[in-house]
Amino acid sequence: MFSVISHELRNPLFWFRNLIQMLSDNIDKLDKAMLKKSVASLNESATNTFHLMDNLLQWSTTQLGKVNLKTEKVEVGELVAESLKLVKPIAGYKQLVIDYVPNGKVHARADKNMAQTIVRNIISNAVKFTPEQGRVSIQVSKTMAWYR
Repeated sequence: MFSVISHELRNPLFWFRNLIQMLSDNIDKLDKAMLKKSVASLNESATNTFHLMDNLLQWSTTQLGKVNLKTEKVEVGELVAESLKLVKPIAGYKQLVIDYVPNGKVHARADKNMAQTIVRNIISNAVKFTPEQGRVSIQVSKTMAWYR
């Protein structure tokens, strides 16, 4: 379990450290717009690391069999919208285009926190693994009893 946790934390912390180092080395050369963009990226990295830690804690409790799921009706589009708020700064930094137009309300019966974690991870990975100036397309639809 510790190897999974350390692996998952390395990337955001590496990004965080490198951005701080770049700012430190170039603080006198950077204009206000670049400083603002860099601080937004630092904020995004800190937010992502926080959410990653939360996800890892949830995962570790599932591994120990101590999960207390509370199922309820959740609107999947709202989960997507919340996740997009978190990845917007890094997507902007990578100059990604994110296509998402809500297409009506799609409801699911799920534990809201776990569903949010799943949606956030899917969207974060899409942003993470999409090359710079790429495109991420998100669609939410219900097909019979399944969601995609």
